[in-house]
Amino acid sequence: MVGIENRSGGVGITVRNGFIEVPGHTESNRGMTLRADSTPLDLGERQCPIGVLKCEDIPSSQTIDRRSPIYGGTNYIIEKMVIRAGWRGVDLGGRNNVLRDSVIEVEGRVAVFQFGPGATIENNTFIVRGKGDRTAFDAALKLRDAHGAIIRNNTFIFEGGFFASAPAAINLLDSKDVLIEGNTFKGFEQKVRVNGDSTYTLK
Repeated sequence: MVGIENRSGGVGITVRNGFIEVPGHTESNRGMTLRADSTPLDLGERQCPIGVLKCEDIPSSQTIDRRSPIYGGTNYIIEKMVIRAGWRGVDLGGRNNVLRDSVIEVEGRVAVFQFGPGATIENNTFIVRGKGDRTAFDAALKLRDAHGAIIRNNTFIFEGGFFASAPAAINLLDSKDVLIEGNTFKGFEQKVRVNGDSTYTLK
């Protein structure tokens, strides 16, 4: 199940002051999914929708026209939430989304995945335990096409068992000019991993 899901493509949604718990370890067990449609990746013989797990980590450089998907202005706001999920905490897609003052705790490897530019992610606590199948680009916070994102004053905690390997805290895919400042990292082997055409400043 998904705790809250935007199926209509609506924009300007605000979710605040709540608690969501979604147990289970399959792809469908997500705390929240707020996304409007974006242009799929053109791989020539097939289209690859960004929202499909096997497509979300394909760099734009591997597409026919080498262009990123197009994201509309969504302006989603999530604040003062506690979200506990078995697989993934939050999926956000679109421009100018905000996630702040929240605790996102997952049994899996990805707490939050933001697709699209202009996001502000600040004053949150992300807790991952690293259970379940792993992929090459797992991270507590994943950003795709997130040009100009601000990742500020968050706490990243890996609480996996002794034999569990920690993913990176932050993964950037095709995300330029990302500002990462004032964050705290506990238990991760790597603070920031870069894939595709990405640049960032770490303070």
